[in-house]
Amino acid sequence: MTKKWSSILLSLSAASILFGACTKNKFSKDDPLPASYSPSVIINSDNQVMYAYNPTDGKKHWEQSFAYLPHVPNTRYTPSPLCYNGKIYLVAVNSDTLYKLDSRTGAIVQRIQEDYEPYKSIATPTAEGSMIYIAGLNGTIYAVDTNGELKWKYATGFSFESSPVIYKENIY
Repeated sequence: MTKKWSSILLSLSAASILFGACTKNKFSKDDPLPASYSPSVIINSDNQVMYAYNPTDGKKHWEQSFAYLPHVPNTRYTPSPLCYNGKIYLVAVNSDTLYKLDSRTGAIVQRIQEDYEPYKSIATPTAEGSMIYIAGLNGTIYAVDTNGELKWKYATGFSFESSPVIYKENIY
């Protein structure tokens, strides 16, 4: 009889511990998994906003607004964005800034600025390896690494209205 009561008491104790440990409406403090916005179609607009849409159903994944720069006449973000290695690069016409965004969220990761002169580009940047190449209306080609450091620039003497092309380690 003692063995039976011991067994019952042990079972009740285990059940009370089990049910006592489970409390209602307590959730894990872990952060939820981030939203995945892949694939996306990235669209630049003339209203200074970049959009990412799902190509299948057309739902908007994210949007990123860019500031109108009153000190820069005719601030426009007309060049197409460059999508490269999970990042998006966008330059503003008459601006000294190359924006680097996270392609999954649209968040601005870095503002890469040329301190000496504006990029003045209407062309989409080009990339290879760890370098981003920007062709400017001011006749200069800029080589900026993906970390934002200006590696070199070359003045050609003529204005660029289209993107540079890379072929066999040469820029055309």
